Amino acid sequence: MRKFPRTAITGRIWSAGLLLAAMMCAPPFAWAVPFPVKNHSPVFLGLLYPSADTPRVLSDGDVSARADLHYSSIFFQDNNPGWKYIFDMELAEVTFGLRRGFGPFEGGMELPLFYMGEGFLDQAILDGHQRFGFIDYNGQREAPRNRYLYSVIHNDKVWNAALPHTVALGDVTVWLKRELLADRHGGLAAKLLVQAPSAISESGLGNGAWEYGLMLIGQQRLEDAELTVNAGVINPGFIDRGDRLALKPMYLCDLAVEHFFMKRLSALMQLSYVTSPYGEEAADMFRKPWLAITFGGRYVTASGRAIDISFTEDLSQTAPDFTFSLGFHF
Repeated sequence: MRKFPRTAITGRIWSAGLLLAAMMCAPPFAWAVPFPVKNHSPVFLGLLYPSADTPRVLSDGDVSARADLHYSSIFFQDNNPGWKYIFDMELAEVTFGLRRGFGPFEGGMELPLFYMGEGFLDQAILDGHQRFGFIDYNGQREAPRNRYLYSVIHNDKVWNAALPHTVALGDVTVWLKRELLADRHGGLAAKLLVQAPSAISESGLGNGAWEYGLMLIGQQRLEDAELTVNAGVINPGFIDRGDRLALKPMYLCDLAVEHFFMKRLSALMQLSYVTSPYGEEAADMFRKPWLAITFGGRYVTASGRAIDISFTEDLSQTAPDFTFSLGFHF
């Protein structure tokens, strides 16, 4: 596996910092909404992972909808005491979201659909790693190109794997949000979430448990910038893929800044962090926190509908390698 030079790491940190500073030097706009970034690691699929939000609440009776396509390339493998696993695939997720204002509250739901397969991007990703200095995952360059492989064995028990080339329903999330503070400089809201075990856990896309979460969402204007922060805790209960494991609470934080080039065209940068819910009995890779950076753009049409395009790069090597996203907000 190629080593990632320390100078390159330092350079990326400085570059990200300079870009963040530049993005904070532009006027805010009403469409300053974070991207719904997701962790598509197969060991996170089925766990409640809230989409980043804003503290604003829809007016009573107003309805809003959005659809997001996420496409991820996934590769990681290892052997640990009691564990042997390899994931080599590409995954598509389409999530439909609906929200409505109820007096001082806003309620909503998200319904995800998944599709897994061998994909077609392996060589392009390896070429990109070499060109831009990103590190390869362990064994990635030596692996066969464009294959589907989902294999987890824990103490001789085989995890249920998701079937390739099959569209499957994931766990459905419902939530209720209440704005706590609001003025022309920003706001603060609390959001309660529940995820039902609607997916078939044998499909490898659900965890079989009811899950609960609490998020605090803040947005603040700092001179000519608008900053959005989502932070909270999720109780995922357990995961049952033919081998049931108890899970710890996981803590999330998402930071987004939006910069507007013109009235309806903007760029966003977003940092996402989540701790792992897996305990000491899990494999080393499963216990690592996930850190990712997202870059993207948004165009708002004359009718007020937003189109998002973004690219998420994993910074912690916990999979996926990258995710491309396309979103429509109605």
